[in-house]
Amino acid sequence: MDGAQAGTIALAALKATGSVASISAIGVALAWKGKLDKVGLKALGTLTFWLILPSLTFTSVGGGMSIEYWQEFWGLFLFGVAICLVGFLVGRAIVPLSGVSRAFKPWFVLACAFPNIFAIPLVYIEAICRRENEDPSAAESCINEGNQRLFTFIMFFPILLYGFGGSYAMSHAAIEQEKLDCTDPEKIPDEENAGGPKSDAESPSCPTAEIASVEGADTNLKELDAPETSVADEQSATNDVKQISSLPSVSMALDSLINNKDVGSVRWQFRVSVLENPPVISTILAVIVAAAKPLQGLLFGTDAPLQFFTNGLYVIGKACPCVTNIVMAANLGLQMKKMTRWSDIFGGPQMGISRRTLLTLVFAKMVVMPVVIFTVIVNILPFLPADRWYQLLLFMEAATPTANNVVMLATVLGEQDAAQLLALTTIVQFVIFLPISTLCTASGLGMTRHLV
Repeated sequence: MDGAQAGTIALAALKATGSVASISAIGVALAWKGKLDKVGLKALGTLTFWLILPSLTFTSVGGGMSIEYWQEFWGLFLFGVAICLVGFLVGRAIVPLSGVSRAFKPWFVLACAFPNIFAIPLVYIEAICRRENEDPSAAESCINEGNQRLFTFIMFFPILLYGFGGSYAMSHAAIEQEKLDCTDPEKIPDEENAGGPKSDAESPSCPTAEIASVEGADTNLKELDAPETSVADEQSATNDVKQISSLPSVSMALDSLINNKDVGSVRWQFRVSVLENPPVISTILAVIVAAAKPLQGLLFGTDAPLQFFTNGLYVIGKACPCVTNIVMAANLGLQMKKMTRWSDIFGGPQMGISRRTLLTLVFAKMVVMPVVIFTVIVNILPFLPADRWYQLLLFMEAATPTANNVVMLATVLGEQDAAQLLALTTIVQFVIFLPISTLCTASGLGMTRHLV
């Protein structure tokens, strides 16, 4: 690879980071000046969850794909799912070493599992295509081809994040709330109370052998979790769950989360992962539209009778990368208000997350994950389809920081503290992202040059 090409990739990485940084600076400023507080972020997150993200998903999948296309590039679906699965397993494996509090534990795992697989690669694709093609029409064709492969790669991302990831976080919150209820004298089953035993609907499922009294319940709860957390972590987790349960809900799933006995069951998982999840529903509908040519012709194309409807969705969906960046940055701005010195970006008692936890998360996401994914890609490259963007996209996705949509998910679920901590971790991630991502993408360009 010559110096000019290496410089192009370095410039593309700088452009990607700079574009995200410029939008993020606006979000931080809005939060710092009090223009975007927790209430405003909740509203913006809800709008994105119910309208903006579903619009982007529906138009990207429903309008640009078909059964024939899927038959040729089905492997990209699997790679998109595999990267998230590997990240989830890495997060679960490393989390015991992080010293993370129980309340933040699911978000630590989800931060490792879901990379920024959309906004950053979009900038890379445009930078590379415009550098390699002097003809504007050829550059646009190159960009469209790269974007189509990208949307194929991320097609099931909303289902994985807002479906599986959402139910995973909500199940954990329900368990924490049940443990909290077991220390509440008003909710502990007590046959000696004047009013008699409480009904099943009113009482938590607390093991009677472990909870003989309020004091005993508190002691036993600490003993059960002693290997994982300290007393301070227990108190932090309790406060976090209390705060979460007091926030207004966004969906029916959150309304019934704490007192729902079906939490964790197949029926509960299906309801919160699919039926009450607009990004997931839009993905399913988009797949149906793409698979049915008559229906696709009705909604997409220059002669489509309902083109005016999908054109509106296109316009709405284009706001998604910007809005998700704003939400992440504003959460960061709220977190930065707690800072007393610049070293607080690495965590600390005042920031609500220990340096050990923050740096362990960054190490897992920006060192362990890129090494694992890059090694796998290099070894399977000879067996992949001879399509340049198919192969190059995998290198681009090997080293990206935590997805903005993970911060969005925490915001939508009302876990503002978790959202702010996740946003804080992205600062260090982006510092490491530049050299590692440049190396991975430059290597990919070198290994796919024969496919140009």
